Amino acid sequence: MATTTDPRIAVLSAMAYPPYNETSESRCTPWAEAVKLLADYRAAVLREAADRLDESETLRDLTDDHMHDVNAAANELRRMASEETRPSDG
Repeated sequence: MATTTDPRIAVLSAMAYPPYNETSESRCTPWAEAVKLLADYRAAVLREAADRLDESETLRDLTDDHMHDVNAAANELRRMASEETRPSDG
């Protein structure tokens, strides 16, 4: 699999060019690596959504009370993204 910093490209590379597994005599991405790739992908999507909320021209016209809610939503998406990239016991 190609090394890259973009999680979307990493997932596509893992699917298109999975490594050869000697045990199963087939090409496949190891389960733990696939789980990490998907978690990284999900975190990138959450961060992108948060960035788009911050950059939205339409949302900038909201009142201060509503803008606070939008900022809170963007911050929650970023929190979820950082939580997604932490290792889990599952």
